[in-house]
Amino acid sequence: MFRKIGQTLIPLIIILSPLSAKADDVPTESIKSVCLNAADENIDHLQGAYEDWFTETRRPSEEYLQRIKKIESDQGVFAYALILELIGLGLLNQERGSHEGSAQAFQRALHIIRVNEGLYSSKQLPLIDLLIENNAEQGKWEEVANSYDMMHWLYRRNYSDTDPSQLTTLKRLRRWNRESYNKKTGRTLNQIFIKSDKLYEQGLKIMLACTGGNERESLCFWHKSCCADTEATHGVCPLDRG
Repeated sequence: MFRKIGQTLIPLIIILSPLSAKADDVPTESIKSVCLNAADENIDHLQGAYEDWFTETRRPSEEYLQRIKKIESDQGVFAYALILELIGLGLLNQERGSHEGSAQAFQRALHIIRVNEGLYSSKQLPLIDLLIENNAEQGKWEEVANSYDMMHWLYRRNYSDTDPSQLTTLKRLRRWNRESYNKKTGRTLNQIFIKSDKLYEQGLKIMLACTGGNERESLCFWHKSCCADTEATHGVCPLDRG
């Protein structure tokens, strides 16, 4: 199947099963493009910041609980100051293998962010990352899929359709779709294929916009065979298939 993007026909490759035709999983850092500079400006790094904070200020679980009760008493159950304490408690529980307690702490922190910042707040993203990690360790794939859907929903509301800040996350979301086809996510294969197709198209649209329509450089985002200095044995770039 071909779809017109820009001034040329570019093959639309839908991937999921290892047996089907698929785009390469090109490491983002290997793509030399100004388009990807902005991709590093999204706030995914905040999860690492939270984890660094936890390492530096690590406390016993009893102390986290005491501090949480004190803040609730002084400032209320939706006080912003509760967020870090809940994250610390959640990370500690996760480290100890108490995934249920960890998820509850992360979910409450997420709710407090929504109450204080609004439903569209991008500050939810690092909490969503923590929930993905937590639920993946338990094999709760439907919860993982829900979190990835929420991540995509937040990006769509915080960035324009052609904003390169989405590129790294689009690659991550599509990778998840490729890996989820044989997991119990509550999604049909058709739904997964359609989602993967849309992520592919959006990434390509962003690359075309910020490269000024350079098709080979844009396709390099999804296909290693289209990247400059790629070994000839790697495969054929869709543009070269004739």
